[in-house]
Amino acid sequence: MKPRRIAIAIVGVTLAASASAQTALDMRPKYERMAPQSMIYQGKTYRSASVSSVEADKVEFNSTDGSFEMPWSAVPFNLKRQLDEKHKEALAREANRRARQRYQEQAATVSAQLAKDGGITLVGKVLQVLPVGLLVICDQDDRASTARLRLQGELQEIPLSAAPPRYFGTVLLKNHPEQKQIVDDDPIAVIALPAGTYQYTSTVGAQKTIRAFSMTRPRATPQP
Repeated sequence: MKPRRIAIAIVGVTLAASASAQTALDMRPKYERMAPQSMIYQGKTYRSASVSSVEADKVEFNSTDGSFEMPWSAVPFNLKRQLDEKHKEALAREANRRARQRYQEQAATVSAQLAKDGGITLVGKVLQVLPVGLLVICDQDDRASTARLRLQGELQEIPLSAAPPRYFGTVLLKNHPEQKQIVDDDPIAVIALPAGTYQYTSTVGAQKTIRAFSMTRPRATPQP
């Protein structure tokens, strides 16, 4: 009887492993579980065609006759139903990409306008957080690849290549929207406008006058 028990145990393990593999297979996206099929597109037959990727405006296929892509509008209705969930994900990714692109283009436009108004780029680290702003040392630090500017009340990032010229030296940065979260020695890379000067006493007791910059546009002085 013992050999029979061992055989039954082996069969049980095999069936369990097979069921586990089937469950893992079913976890794949629906389009990956679709059986390859022959498809005709633009007068050409593609044998054993299977979906390789789903984009917002097209579906890409692999087949024994080579890879090809089909506009979403040309995808057969039954296949569209099977790819519906994946297509919605692709549409959401594309919408997010376009939104980021619009923000970047808008930020670059604002950056160019700020440069005309005397705006500069400050890249360095915070020396000290003061009640009136941030004492910042702007150096040759090349670790930053983007600079932040205030756009419609929010901080947006643009590449340094599209930012105004950089300023080097110690400055006071006013109106940083995240000043309450910033601490000494934090890195900083922003675009700001001239805002006069600032005087302070150094650690050795010397009176210092430095340039001040603001991340908001200074209010115009009313004309008499």
